[in-house]
Amino acid sequence: MIKPLVLLSLFASIAQPQPASLMFRGDAAHSGRYAGGGERIVGLQWRFPTQGDVMASPLIARGMVYVGSGDGKMYALEERSGDLRWAMSLGAPVQSSAALVNDLVVVGSRDGRLHALDALNGEQRWQLATGKDLPLPWGHESGDVWTSSPTIAGGKILFGGGDGVM
Repeated sequence: MIKPLVLLSLFASIAQPQPASLMFRGDAAHSGRYAGGGERIVGLQWRFPTQGDVMASPLIARGMVYVGSGDGKMYALEERSGDLRWAMSLGAPVQSSAALVNDLVVVGSRDGRLHALDALNGEQRWQLATGKDLPLPWGHESGDVWTSSPTIAGGKILFGGGDGVM
């Protein structure tokens, strides 16, 4: 069996102040613009195997790569080497991109929970459970399941649940 991999070909970051929050596509408007820059690294630098599919974009911040997997774990990897810093089981597949708010990695899991993990060691600080997923208007499941990626705006964490509630 082929194991899914997190493959990373990236631009290295340089030492400069990081914003208090980072998220999918850079900001709440999802503009795709990121502060920073640095030397260009060409080609595959490392790979990291997981036991499930990696469905969402990784969060790269403060020298770390935070990425969830279909194996139900959130991983923190060293940006330069791909070495594992920590892994935390969330009990359900992780199909959303994470956001970083100060020292918390915030990510949603497929069972409708929003998790806040300590960015340094992966310990769960808190979690929020949403209600049951609403039935689909056409009456059947298509097999595609998407989980909302949290967005940080106005000092709030915004997250959409399968129950139809923001």
